[in-house]
Amino acid sequence: MRLELRGHGERYLCETLALLFFPAAGFSDAVDDGLYARATLQEDTVSITLRAHGRVVAAEELLHPGETAGEGIGRAFFRAGWALTGIKPPWGTLTGIRPAKKVRQLMDAGLTAEEAAHRLLRDCYTEPAKAMLCAGVLESEERALARLNRKGVSIYLGIPFCPTRCSYCSFVSHSVEKEGRFIPSYVEALMEETRATLAALREAEIPVQTVYMGGGTPTTLTAEQLHGLLKLVGEYVDIGSLDEFTVEAGRPDTITAEKLQALIECGVDRISVNPQTTDNDTLLRIGRTHTAEEFFDCYHLARTFPFQVINVDLIAGLPGEPVAAFHKSLHDVIDLAPENLTVHALSLKRAARLEYKDMERTSRGARDIFDMLEEAAAATAENNYHPYYLYRQRNTLGNLENVGYARGETQCLYNVYIMGEYQDIVALGAGGVSKVVGLPGGRIERVFHNKHFHEYIADREKLAINREKLLHLLKLKRSANLL
Repeated sequence: MRLELRGHGERYLCETLALLFFPAAGFSDAVDDGLYARATLQEDTVSITLRAHGRVVAAEELLHPGETAGEGIGRAFFRAGWALTGIKPPWGTLTGIRPAKKVRQLMDAGLTAEEAAHRLLRDCYTEPAKAMLCAGVLESEERALARLNRKGVSIYLGIPFCPTRCSYCSFVSHSVEKEGRFIPSYVEALMEETRATLAALREAEIPVQTVYMGGGTPTTLTAEQLHGLLKLVGEYVDIGSLDEFTVEAGRPDTITAEKLQALIECGVDRISVNPQTTDNDTLLRIGRTHTAEEFFDCYHLARTFPFQVINVDLIAGLPGEPVAAFHKSLHDVIDLAPENLTVHALSLKRAARLEYKDMERTSRGARDIFDMLEEAAAATAENNYHPYYLYRQRNTLGNLENVGYARGETQCLYNVYIMGEYQDIVALGAGGVSKVVGLPGGRIERVFHNKHFHEYIADREKLAINREKLLHLLKLKRSANLL
């Protein structure tokens, strides 16, 4: 897409808005893909012109008193994109990864949930159902925040390996088939980092509230490797004092009774078993090496162990999956009655985005995924699940959302705290991003590990430097009494 700006510098915003309607768009004047956008700001008037495949549509908006240029650009771009493509993104002009943040700001300013919904409808073209979804998430957040230990941290342990790489995957993960021989070296390096970091936290008298092991697929490790790593955590952290200890067990083809027993022995009380779909044709198409029947067997096996919470993940919008197949998967999982159910809108890799290169397929794909998420919201509500966390990823079809649903008070505190940036996160392992929030001036500082596990294993000096920087930030926050 050729993008022309006049009178302002809101390029990133315009690119993000364009992706709502043209998920395959790249932004280069050197490539003529039939897409063009011009965004003009002149005094208090915003004008947007869009051209796609020979059609041209324009829209204008007047800025409201006190409004930023970006807000007016968003509304005009939304109207033009809707008119041109027929796509009406239900979040309207809200493009950030935490859409509930806007509702939080409005409610903190004294508005009720209904008033906040009306304000988003008027100013951002957000559909009322999405605004009320935010309000529901915030209500659940309040209960989770009542348990927040502001002096404590949450720990993330990253396992960047999977049995195979799914076709849609955009995470930094590596297939066991290609890289499995490096797992022992990785586990050794991760145990070394875990030992040093947890010892430093204990010495600084910084308590740990939650532990979360994710990936990748943590259960690509052997039972012995899982037991050794998780038992190490228990040598430095009082497991009985944790509010939750989660392992994202993940793919059914990696889960065994021996591994589940290892998790139980180490104090893990929450796991995920994630099929993404129960449609065998889709599983084969996306490169998963298990069947729906194997997922059901694995879930029932997990139920024979005393985990307090089991979560199941589904993805809406998987390549080639019909709406009816997603609806069946959704109800298959609800019938199992897991305590938590997470529904993700597919976030497309660059290569996958190219499948949506023409307007007609873009429009159809967006409408299908809208329908899937609407059914998820309705079915979960009918079966006593409530939304408890909400976030979005860049390059998601229709700018749609990922929602965690929970029955009762079983919401994952780690997910709430990290998505809302309510607690400091200490991330261990390749690709880990630690985050210290609420520093002087309200700033947030991040500490980045090497993404690739080879670099993570080799560069122990960087791990030591990162650990020193992270501990300095944590101590600075606490010495400044900013908890």
